[in-house]
Amino acid sequence: MEKQYDVVIVGAGPAGAGAARALKDSGLKTLIVEKGKIPRYKMCSGILFPSSVKVIRDNFGEVPDNICCEPKIIKGNRVFLAIGTPFIDIPFAAFDPGEDLDEYGFNTWRADLDSWLCSQSDAEIADETRFNGYSKDKGTYSVRLTHKKEQVIVNAGYLVGADGTISRVRKSAFPDFDEGVGLLPNYEEYYTGKIDLDPGYLYLFMDRKLTGYFATVFHKNEYIVVVTGVRKEENVG
Repeated sequence: MEKQYDVVIVGAGPAGAGAARALKDSGLKTLIVEKGKIPRYKMCSGILFPSSVKVIRDNFGEVPDNICCEPKIIKGNRVFLAIGTPFIDIPFAAFDPGEDLDEYGFNTWRADLDSWLCSQSDAEIADETRFNGYSKDKGTYSVRLTHKKEQVIVNAGYLVGADGTISRVRKSAFPDFDEGVGLLPNYEEYYTGKIDLDPGYLYLFMDRKLTGYFATVFHKNEYIVVVTGVRKEENVG
């Protein structure tokens, strides 16, 4: 990592990777900062809806097979409004409309997806690096970082916050903004075993006896993944 860049991007997810990709071949010296060690775990289904597949295809290229898991093809959603009732089949086209979209989505490993997306730019990547804040003087951002336990300052002309819902960059720039943001915590577990659900779908359970928001179930290779969305401070057990 050097001391001077044109652009510093905080966050190595799709937003950060997309910003870096847009700057590719621009001549701007770009740094992506990521607090985890890439590839890093991220709680996410990794399921790419058809519109996401198109965005990636148009801007990054075809999604490579080696970042996908089985089943690679996800046909759509199946929604259970209540336990014991039949599911409702909802194809992607019903809620993800658009022109020139595939009928189905892809099942990827989110950690590998993000790593691949970032690799499609010419940005330098500093993982295991935490954003601590910034100051600004005459158009130059002095970005305070912790890089592998060492405190460093990097200067840049532009600072991009792509660090997720609870953004440290946003909080630094707009300290009061998060007061109006509603949070929806999620809890994720991986299981092995058998379940009477076709692996080719994303399942949603809306029954309030299960969750204060909704729960999802999907397959990734040998795993059955269960995610529960809850209201803040609600007991997920």
